[in-house]
Amino acid sequence: MNSEEYSGGGGNSTKLKACRRCEYNGKLNEDGICGNCKEEVTSKREVCTTCKHWVENNGVECTKCKYWLHKECEGLTEAGLKVAKTREVWFCKICSYKWMNDEQENAKLREELRAVKSKNTEISEKMVALEEKWSRNKDKEDPEEEERDTGTKGMCGSEPTRGERKDMDSIREEMKELRADNYSLKKTIENLEKKWDKRDEEIVRKVTERMMENLEEEREREKKRNNIIMFNVPESRKTEISEITYEDRERCEEIFQGKLGVKDAKIQRIFRIGRITTGKVRPVIMEMNEVGIKWELVKRSKKLKNNDDQVTQKIIIAPDLTKREREENDRLREELRHKRQNGGQWIIRKGKVVRMHEVVGEQE
Repeated sequence: MNSEEYSGGGGNSTKLKACRRCEYNGKLNEDGICGNCKEEVTSKREVCTTCKHWVENNGVECTKCKYWLHKECEGLTEAGLKVAKTREVWFCKICSYKWMNDEQENAKLREELRAVKSKNTEISEKMVALEEKWSRNKDKEDPEEEERDTGTKGMCGSEPTRGERKDMDSIREEMKELRADNYSLKKTIENLEKKWDKRDEEIVRKVTERMMENLEEEREREKKRNNIIMFNVPESRKTEISEITYEDRERCEEIFQGKLGVKDAKIQRIFRIGRITTGKVRPVIMEMNEVGIKWELVKRSKKLKNNDDQVTQKIIIAPDLTKREREENDRLREELRHKRQNGGQWIIRKGKVVRMHEVVGEQE
C-alpha cells in the first residue's frame, strides 16, 4: 500500500497516511514522509535549498555544494533538467555565481603570474647572452678590475682598447641591473604563488562556512517548524511566571478557537521574548501541535482586523522565521515596493516578485 491505508472496521475506520519512502503509517510532514525519512533526506542533502522540500524525481544535484534542487526552483525546463542530469558537472545558481566570481579572480592571477614568468624568462635569456659576451671579452678587461676575477690582459697579452673597456663596463652595468630585476621578479613570483595558495584556502574556507551555515539554518528551521509569533497580545498583570504563562495560553487559545475558528489549535509551548518595558507589549512565541494548524492560523489571522474588539484588531499572527528568512522577506518587500513605484501590479509569490497577470494566468 503506497499512499494510504485504513485501520479498524465498520463505520469507525481511521484513515492513515503511508510514508512515500518507507512502510511507516502515521504522522507525516508536508512532503508526505515520516520523521526518520526527513532526517535521512536532510543528511543526504536531498532537501531543496530554495523551497526546503524534499526533492523526488524532478530535481538535480549540484556538483559543488552537493545539494539537490527542484527544476522549478532553479528555473529549469524539462529539457534543461535532462541536460543537467546527463552532464558530469552542473552548478546551481548560487554556486554558479560564486564560481564565476572565483574564476574571474583566478584568471587575473593566472594572467599576472604568466606575465611575470614570461618576463623572468626573457631576463634570464638576456643574462645568458651577456655572460657569453662577457666570456668572449674577459681577457681584454681593464687591469684595474683584477679583484673581480675577470683577467688582466687583452688577447695575445695586449692591453684592451678604450672601446673594449667601454663595452665591458656597459655589460657589467646591464648585468647588474638584470640581476636586480631577476631577483625582484623571483620575489614577485613567490608572492603571487603564496597569494594563489591563500586564495585556494579562502575558497575552501568559504565553502565550508557556507555548508555549516546551511546546516545550522536547516536545524533552526526545523526547530521553528511549528512555531508562530503573535504581536500586541496584552500582557498579564500577574507576578508568578507560571500564572503569566497560563494566562497567555488561555488568551491565545481563545483567539485561535473562538475568534478564528481553528478548534484543533493546541499550544505545546509558549513564551514571550524581550525585556519587560513600560508601555510596550512583548511578542509571544508559540509552538503549535501541528504544522498544518500553524499555517491555518496565519491564513485566518486577517479576520482579526474585522473583529469588534479593538484590542483583538491590533493582534498580528505570523510564522516564526529564522534570521535568513527574515532577511529574505525584507529583501522581497523592498523589491516589491520598488517595482510598484515604477508601475504595474506586483505581488510576492513562491519567494519571487511577479506581475499579477502572471499569477492569474497560472490559475487559469
